[in-house]
Amino acid sequence: MRESTQQRNGRGISYHVKGVILLSLYGLVTVVFLTNDVYMHFNDFMNDESNLISFDDDVNTDYDFADRDDNETRQNDEETLIIEKVRQYREERSKKLNFYSWFEGNTTDKLKPNADVNGTILDFAISGFAKCGTTSMEANLGYLAPMPIADVCTPIHQTVYYSHINWPKTYNSSVITEFSNNKILRGTKCPRTIGWLDDYSTYLPKTVIIVGIRNPIMFFQSFWNMMLDFNTRNTRRKSPYDVMEHCGENDQSCNYECPSGTLVCLHKTRFHLPLARIGRTALTDAERMLLAPEDKDGGQKLTNHNITNPIFLYEMREMNEDYMWDKLAKVLKVPHIPHDIHEGNNEKRKPSNVRINICDEEYDEFRAKIMPHAYNMSIWLCEYLVPVAKDRSRHDLIIADPDRFCDLVKTYAYDPCNRLVRYNNGTYGLGHNNGST
Repeated sequence: MRESTQQRNGRGISYHVKGVILLSLYGLVTVVFLTNDVYMHFNDFMNDESNLISFDDDVNTDYDFADRDDNETRQNDEETLIIEKVRQYREERSKKLNFYSWFEGNTTDKLKPNADVNGTILDFAISGFAKCGTTSMEANLGYLAPMPIADVCTPIHQTVYYSHINWPKTYNSSVITEFSNNKILRGTKCPRTIGWLDDYSTYLPKTVIIVGIRNPIMFFQSFWNMMLDFNTRNTRRKSPYDVMEHCGENDQSCNYECPSGTLVCLHKTRFHLPLARIGRTALTDAERMLLAPEDKDGGQKLTNHNITNPIFLYEMREMNEDYMWDKLAKVLKVPHIPHDIHEGNNEKRKPSNVRINICDEEYDEFRAKIMPHAYNMSIWLCEYLVPVAKDRSRHDLIIADPDRFCDLVKTYAYDPCNRLVRYNNGTYGLGHNNGST
């Protein structure tokens, strides 16, 4: 089967498909039909809310140890049953009859709204943020899902086609391991989609959106050095001080928050704004005061997109902890996610000799501009977003360990270089100022 045309820019892949999709589908050798009865039986099962939620690790301790053991055994049995039913569905869902039912008309050009009403189509999408462990996340999930270890930022309709038709033929490992026959998940990675999740909410609302964050200053350093390595858009002729301005009102070359097509800028470190737009909190006036109220896209001007997909949120340092992967396995309804791969883009390229150290004195003023956003981000995450994850009645935001997550993001309020302190007026400067906190 001919693969669709690919264009590479760095590690990203851009696919373009026209006129070859139907030919590819007709090239399938084996077709097994899943009856509507089986499909609807799975739909009834998945629409039972008790089966949709991620399993709680905590149990009611108001009983003796024997009762607790019985309860834990019963819970484990229920989890095993759910995982097995989901596995059976996943093994059958890509069959030709079901695949076509997801799309409008007789083509694969456009998914139907709520195309996954009868069961998940795309199990996960790693949607943000860049340089926050997304490649390692994808590489480890690659044990269970056939996909390229790269950014694939295509329209959601094409992504479904690739994940079910193209990628299983290309990325099912020829090396025999305990996971060789278990690549039944379907997923993708495009960190840029954190800014445009609306299509997922419209067409695939059951897809789990995976989002990682990290200290925003270290994020900027990592992203900037990556561009220096590739000299992306003549970065070696620029300084971080050249990307401090917000995108202009009429700038047609804007890359989200960044001006003139710049891939990274100071305003891209405001992770809490895209997270707030997902719509998990009430976005009260008090909240909005923490969401860059002076910026043209923040404060009262920040829009709520009401994304309906379940969101799995992690802090990058949690990727070293088993509990994070155990929770993600429960959310994705698999027994286990191996997580022995720690892969970064810097391992695939030769570091340049012009990389910056963001902690150097010359960047003190630049960090001082990021730090108020980082401080407000830490407060908004802990006081407004984390309580949603703790709410046992809510299943639309999952954080593996909300208290640990909050402890980690509270460190964002402090300069990671230990040079700047926060003044009483909310600005940051060198620590010798007597008006610091």
